[in-house]
Amino acid sequence: MNSKLLKWVCAIKISVCLVLLCSLSVTLYYLSKSNAYVVQYNANIMNEIRKLSFKIVDVHKHEAMLNNSGSLWQEISNSNIYSTSYEENLGTLISDLCKKYYLFNSEISISNPEVIGDTFNKQYISVIKSRVKLKFASISDEQVFLFINAIRHDISGYVKIINVSIGKDTEITNEILQSALKGESVSTVRGRIVFDLYSIVGKFINES
Repeated sequence: MNSKLLKWVCAIKISVCLVLLCSLSVTLYYLSKSNAYVVQYNANIMNEIRKLSFKIVDVHKHEAMLNNSGSLWQEISNSNIYSTSYEENLGTLISDLCKKYYLFNSEISISNPEVIGDTFNKQYISVIKSRVKLKFASISDEQVFLFINAIRHDISGYVKIINVSIGKDTEITNEILQSALKGESVSTVRGRIVFDLYSIVGKFINES
C-alpha cells in the first residue's frame, strides 16, 4: 500500500515537473521572440533616427545653399548683368555712346540675340548672347578707350571684348587742332571693335 502511494506521489511530482518544464520552455520561447522583436524594433527606430538625422543635415545644407544663393542672386539683380528684358534698343544706345565719346562715321553690326540654352540650361533665367561689331573714326585713341570703358558700364549685360584694332588715320596738325576746337569732327584714328554681350534675362514661369 505504501509502495503504491509512493509511486503515485512520484508520478504526480514528475507530472508537475514536466508541466512546469513545458511552461518554462514556452515562456522562454516567447520571451526570446519578444526580445528579438524588441531588438528589431529598436534597430528600426535607430534606422529611422539615422535617416532623420541625414535629412536634417541635408536641410541645413540646403538652407545654407539658399542663403548663399539668395545673397548672390541679390547682387546679380542689383547689377547691370540681370534685366527683365533684353536690351532691344542696343543699336541706339551704342550710337549715343559713339556721339558722346566722339566716335563718328560709325558702322554698327549686331547679330541676332542667341539663347545659350545648351550651356546655361536654367528654369527661371535665360542667358542671351549677341555679337557687336563696330567700325569707327575718332579724334584720338583716348576717346576710343573711354568709349570701351563706357560700354562696359552703361550697357546692361556682361561685355566680353573680342578684338580692338586702332590705326592712325592722319597726323595731328595745327589745322586739325583748330578744327577740333571749333567742334568739327576730325578723324585722326580709325578702328574696329568686336565684343560679345551676355545678358541674364528672367523668365516668366506659369506654375498653375
